[in-house]
Amino acid sequence: LQSRRPPAGATSDPVFTTQPGQPMWSEYAGPNLVALRERNIYAARAIEFIAANISGMPFLAGNAKSRVARPTTAMQQLLGPAPGGPNPKWSAAALWKFSIIQYLILGKMAWLKERDASGRVVGLWPLMAQYLIPEMSQVGSPEYFQRFRYGTRGSQGYREFQLSEVVYVWRPSQRDARMPESPLKLARYAIDISLLLDQFDNSFLSNGGVPSHLVITPPFED
Repeated sequence: LQSRRPPAGATSDPVFTTQPGQPMWSEYAGPNLVALRERNIYAARAIEFIAANISGMPFLAGNAKSRVARPTTAMQQLLGPAPGGPNPKWSAAALWKFSIIQYLILGKMAWLKERDASGRVVGLWPLMAQYLIPEMSQVGSPEYFQRFRYGTRGSQGYREFQLSEVVYVWRPSQRDARMPESPLKLARYAIDISLLLDQFDNSFLSNGGVPSHLVITPPFED
């Protein structure tokens, strides 16, 4: 059996969110989550540990039915160990680690495909997923999205990508399966409290361990 086209309603949302052709803004600000991870050593270390372990595992590609690895496959050359690599600037392990960190922070990751004159994918380049926004597809479309917006419209680096140009992976949210769900966002309150305590302790010690304010009252009569 092979699915060819999703039935009506499979790629759309039963409640109103946004008009087709408009960007699907996440319910959280991606750059803020990146900053949140950088400001808390426990969150950063946990994410780094997971990403380092997964990126260090062997990557094999080949015949899916026989489960025989073939080093000559394009995917193995792009995402497997040296001497191959996704592009001249990145090793496969570095690309995997960066992408997994993005996935754990934002609930999504993205790569931009590089093609040769014949249309073959010869390179994969990481995109900063916090700035990649999908556009909602038309009602009845077999796809969730119709294109991607990258960056801020009007800026020099702004780009629009077609679906075929990007590898986009996201963790579906329970609120809307087309939206990413950030694992880091689920722990934001615990991280925020820890961050506030760190800021308080830093301010207290910077002031010589002396409270910044004292409440003084007149002596009691008895």
